Formats: sequence, structure tokens, C-alpha cells
Amino acid sequence: MHYTDIEKKTVATCLRFATSNTFRKQFYDYLLPNGYIKRVSRGVYKITQKGEKLLEILN
Repeated sequence: MHYTDIEKKTVATCLRFATSNTFRKQFYDYLLPNGYIKRVSRGVYKITQKGEKLLEILN
């Protein structure tokens, strides 16, 4: 399984019960309903313009 840099950093700084799977679920449960990403097909997501703006702020 391939982990992104942000996943690695977040899981490394979280408590011991935080795994990459719990992080990933919370990550997508926030981004998808708030319009930062959209689901293209099963397991495939695309960043929206709103998501690109958020990414610029975070970087």
C-alpha cells in the first residue's frame, strides 16, 4: 500500500490508536461532503477547485 507524505506525517504525530485507515476514513469523510474532492468512480477521487485552494493554503 502506498501512503502519501501527509498521511505518513499525520499518522506519525497522532496517538497510538491512530492508524492510516482511521486517518484515511476521517480525511475522506471531511473532504468529500465539504466539496474539496469529488468521487469519480469507486476508489478514484479528484480534487476540486475548492480543494486546490485549500491545498494552496496548507502548503
